[in-house]
Amino acid sequence: MRKGAKLAVLLLAVMILLGGLATGCGGNGEEGKTTIVFGHLTDLTGVASTNLSTISLALDANVRYINEENPIPGVEIKVVRWDTMYDTSRAIPGYYWLKDHGADVIYTEMPEMAEPLVPFVEKDKTVVVCHPGTAVLANALSWVFCINPTSSSQMRSMMKYIGDNWDYSSMQRRPKIGTAGWSTPYGNDVKLGAEYCLDYPDKFDYVGSYMAPAGTVTWSGEVEKLKGCDYIVLTTPGALQPATFAAEYVARGYSTTWLGLDSLCAFWDFMVESVGSKNLDGSLIGQWLPLAVYKTPVVDHLIELAHKYYPDDADRLIYANNGFVGGGSGTYYILECLRACIEEVGPENFDGQAFFNTAIKWRPHWEGYPEDVGWSQDDRLSSRWQMIYEWSDNIDNFEVLSDWLEVIGK
Repeated sequence: MRKGAKLAVLLLAVMILLGGLATGCGGNGEEGKTTIVFGHLTDLTGVASTNLSTISLALDANVRYINEENPIPGVEIKVVRWDTMYDTSRAIPGYYWLKDHGADVIYTEMPEMAEPLVPFVEKDKTVVVCHPGTAVLANALSWVFCINPTSSSQMRSMMKYIGDNWDYSSMQRRPKIGTAGWSTPYGNDVKLGAEYCLDYPDKFDYVGSYMAPAGTVTWSGEVEKLKGCDYIVLTTPGALQPATFAAEYVARGYSTTWLGLDSLCAFWDFMVESVGSKNLDGSLIGQWLPLAVYKTPVVDHLIELAHKYYPDDADRLIYANNGFVGGGSGTYYILECLRACIEEVGPENFDGQAFFNTAIKWRPHWEGYPEDVGWSQDDRLSSRWQMIYEWSDNIDNFEVLSDWLEVIGK
């Protein structure tokens, strides 16, 4: 299933970039329909592109389904996409390019791109929805909304889960934990959550947080400092950081249990290729949006879309990483909010202000998910819950390990 995964995903990224898999390429939409432009500020050619191109495919599939099956009467959705190349200097130009092309709602998977936009969005009456939550975005209470809980709160809840399930009696010691990653807004938020351990020295032996500049791929010093850890948090983002660190760690003969959030799961193919499935057995992933193994109607819908629109790549898209189902669930979430907005105000009255007004009171009720989900006037995080998944080498896939866990803090 994973042989050639890197090449396959890169080819898909090229196809998206060239427009071969783009959605809503027409002008004014079908006769009698209002065209609503949905902006996508993403990475198609940088270090995060291997997974984010898969989320692009999921977004396009969700939009294509809406345009073909007409669940939002009177509307055709057009996606316009800007490639940031994972360069934060391209975030603001990309934002204005998307606005100039008609986008009143913009989605990005990267807080690195969302955080610089906070000073502009309210003035421009443009909503930006960011996939991960960060403390900066949560505290800003701006027109930037987050789908996930903050990464720090998710990682704190993972640390608590480990402490609650560690067998102190038989082990006769505390779990030894450390963190490695790139010093980026997302990575530092994950690091902050892992440092929850420092507040409970009676339960954890926290070795330290070793954050390197973005782009670092050699880890000799960090590996030696973290050798012997029971758990190592890989903050990501992108495939390079976790895969290069894990490969160097394993090559030196060390073993550990890897920890991460959905951004690590998004690049799991590269982890498997880099260190082998056996060296990943027992790894834990915490995330709000589901993996394919968590069967719910939303997951079933995305699996159906993968087979409908990408039949030759469906199994790889569904099971190879987190992008199509997890990331696709995020884009589905936004489009459902958009539908609620249009049902309330009508297609002709849709704009950024209308979406904002709907978003702060919208409460989705999805089978299999907690009920207290949604944004509000005082909260830009859609959820404060996550599940923990465990990688099993025996089945070459993840398994659901926990029930829903409420995340700790903001």
